[in-house]
Parts: sequence; structure tokens; C-alpha cells
Amino acid sequence: MNAASLLHIAFEIDQHTDPGPSDTELLRQYATSRDETAFAELVRRNGPVVLRACRHILGEASADDAFQATFLLLSRSAPRLTKPGSLAGWLHAAAVRIAQKARRGENRRRQREKAQSIAPTSPDDLSWREVREVLDAEIAALPESYRVPIILCCVQELSYEAAAHLAGWTVGALRGRLERGKEKLRKRLARHGLSLAAPLLVLGSPPPVSAALCGATLALVQSGMNGKVPAAFAGLLQTGRLRVALLGPVAVALTAIGAILAASSGPIADSPKTDPPKIAKPAESKRPTDFFGDPLPDGAVMRLGTIRSRAGIQSFGFLPDGTVVTVGPNLDVRTWRSTSDLSSEAIFLPLTKQDPYVYPQVSADGRFIAGGTQAKVVVWKRPTSAAKDAKPVAEFDFQHSSKMALSPDGNYLAVTGGRPRAKDNGRIAL
Repeated sequence: MNAASLLHIAFEIDQHTDPGPSDTELLRQYATSRDETAFAELVRRNGPVVLRACRHILGEASADDAFQATFLLLSRSAPRLTKPGSLAGWLHAAAVRIAQKARRGENRRRQREKAQSIAPTSPDDLSWREVREVLDAEIAALPESYRVPIILCCVQELSYEAAAHLAGWTVGALRGRLERGKEKLRKRLARHGLSLAAPLLVLGSPPPVSAALCGATLALVQSGMNGKVPAAFAGLLQTGRLRVALLGPVAVALTAIGAILAASSGPIADSPKTDPPKIAKPAESKRPTDFFGDPLPDGAVMRLGTIRSRAGIQSFGFLPDGTVVTVGPNLDVRTWRSTSDLSSEAIFLPLTKQDPYVYPQVSADGRFIAGGTQAKVVVWKRPTSAAKDAKPVAEFDFQHSSKMALSPDGNYLAVTGGRPRAKDNGRIAL
């Protein structure tokens, strides 16, 4: 049976309400009878967690090999993983170690080529990738009994009931281990200057695993059964110690958002052994910036949007060349071109005692702007260079106006509120 067929069967299994066999039961089926469908279900079930850990360390473009090597290691370790429960904790720790080994090899190759570093393959800032790696490495360094709940409940976002079923525990035992694991993880992260408050903001939800990657993984495992493993994958299986570098500026910034949740009692035996991470000397902190490089206020960790090109806009119109004409609440007129996110310098229309509750309007063709006070309404031709160019083309006595609108052709002005004088009704001579 080919990999695509196995993957299809695995997805069909997921459609049933019965949670089905545990991870170790599926692995036992594979170990005793080489049940490829059971292994395909393991890839489908745990693949997102493994892929997330690999991407956090290697970046999106380089993570696939580490992902496949992790499941190849699982197939080779099947005979000794016999305790009932979930394999999520074991797979996460194995993925972190394999991805770190792959990155060290890549760094050595790039150093030989006199490259300074590995270029990120995602829009993430490199320091954020470092934060994610620390979080994954610290989770991987937890005892198995505290690692499984954090993976099931906090990364995979399973309910307590579903997580307890996969782990082979009662709900009460799962929750107790989860809370104790959170506390242990909190202490570990504190050494990096990180708190434990907003986990998924940094970790992110597990990414979906493509059918192509699943199929390639199953094909690699099948070839491994026959002793045919490419040298690149064979090298990744010989993993070393788990490594964690202390963060620099981001560690300070993240004390306001920190973290993740932790853990659980490992129902799986013989998970990859990990050593406590080595703590490096903190780098000198720098003031964090937003996506555009503008500094953030003290205590802030991110900005949603930008402080650039800010302008209040009450109404807008379009000139024939596509330029947008806007007017703000203070009768500030600006033009915006499609080739830039910056507007022209604002030109303020002259109007004494402007009423802030009378919203100014721009005609649809961008030629005229209308504004008002509590006593009158004024229409100007759009100024082109300075306020002195703003020439009123019409003015009407109108008490307590509230809203106004110019017709598409700019020849009529509709005003609501108050009571106009009879001589002001009718067509505006614009």
C-alpha cells in the first residue's frame, strides 16, 4: 500500500467520534506486525507538534528533514516504547534535539562558506525565533511526566478529557500534573528573564502538516525498514545534548507576556534524555521596535499597526488620476497617492469657530470640500499648495447644521439639522 493510501486511511480514522487506540497501542501494532496504517495515524496525530518544534528552531524551509527524521527515529525506537499513553512528549523532545543537531550542522557549513548566520526563512524577527526555541527546549527538558500535559493541553489545545484519554490517566491526575508542570516551567523560564503568562502568543498553534510531507515521511519510514536510509537522515538520528542559549533583548521585553503551560507524567518509557539547558550571559538589552522599526513605548512588547501616516479622515474623494483626497475633523485636507503610504502635508481650511459636530465632506470627484459652524456652511474648492489657495465658492447661513453631503457631480449640497433661510434653498452655483 502506498503512502498516499495510508494517509487517507489515517484521516478517515480521525472522522469517527471514538478516540481510538492510544499512541503506544498504535506503535505496538506497528512494532509487532509492521502495521503501516497504524504508523500513518501516528504521523497524522502528532505531526503538527513535531513540525512546529522543527520550524521554531530551523525555520520553515529547513524543517521538513528534521520532521521526517523524528518519525524515522520513532519507528526505530518502537520496540522499547512500551508504556501506555501518549507519544506527544517523546516526539516533541526528539524533534527539538534533531532540529538542534540539524542547525548546528548547517551553521558549520555556512561558517566554512564564510557566511555569518542562517537567514530566517519566515517574516519572524530572529529574536522571536530564539524565544520560541528556548520555550521548546525548556519544555523538552522537563520530565516526561510534566511534558505530556503541556503538549496535549497547551500546544495541541485538547480538552482535559481528550488529553487524559490519550495519556491514559484520569482527568484529575492530568490536571494535577499540568499545574505542577506549569510551576516547574515557570521557574525554568525565569532564568531567561521570561514569565509564564501568554503562551500561544509566542509559541503559536501547531501548523498543519501537508499531505506531501506526510507521504514523504511514511515513504522514508518504509525504506528504513529495509535498511535504506539516506546519509543525511542517518546523521540526524545521532543526536547530542539538548542546548538552550539565554536570550538577549527579547527576554526583557517578554517579561510582560511570558509563556506557556507545562506538563505531565510521561506515560511513555525511554524518551530521549535531556540535560538542563546551559545559561549564557544575557546580552545588553535594546529597546524593542515594531515591524517598521519604530520604537515601542516603555513596557510594550508589540504594536498592532503603525504610528506612521496617521491622519483623521471624515470623508474622501478621488481625483481622475486615482489620487485620494481626504478631509479630517479639523478641516485638514490631504492627498494620498497609490505609490506611497505617506500623505501630502495637511492644508487647513480657514473657518472660524468650526463646529466639531458638523462633519466636513469631500465631493466624490475630489474637487470640493464642505464644512460648517453653528451658524453657516461653507464650500471650498480643493486647495492645491497652501491654505491661502483655499477659496470659498459658496457660503450659506444655516443654524445648527449637523450632517451634510455633496452630490457626485459636486453641484448640490444636502444639509440636515436646523432651519435654513429660504433664499439659501436650491442649486449651488459651483
